[in-house]
Amino acid sequence: MKKIIFAMTLLSLVCIYGCISREEIRGLKTLSRYSKSQEGNEKFVEVQEEKFENLLDDYKNDRLKKGLSQRYIFRNYGEPVSSRMVEDDPLIKERLVYRYPMEFFGSEKMYLFFDEDKKLIDWRWEEASIQEQE
Repeated sequence: MKKIIFAMTLLSLVCIYGCISREEIRGLKTLSRYSKSQEGNEKFVEVQEEKFENLLDDYKNDRLKKGLSQRYIFRNYGEPVSSRMVEDDPLIKERLVYRYPMEFFGSEKMYLFFDEDKKLIDWRWEEASIQEQE
């Protein structure tokens, strides 16, 4: 009896495997990789949002200090959404912009300004636009 059940199970698996083409197997593997990639992207966005909230919290609680290195900023608050060299100011050499990563318009923003030694010399917070808050 056990031999019959084993044979039937093995035959069923062979039939099922035979019904699935190699292209369908490749498609299933691609979907699996895509799903893992999406999960990774969602985790990345979640981490970036948390780092931006840490930056806002440090700003609002006076923990953001002049003289912090750009390396410290990157390590604690992540990469900015925008970085631009400043040429029309003798003190400011670079401006970094931080915001929520998925809010392209109307998000709160933090502008961080650095000197030629990549030390934080100033910052500016910009509230979310009124349209976004409604």
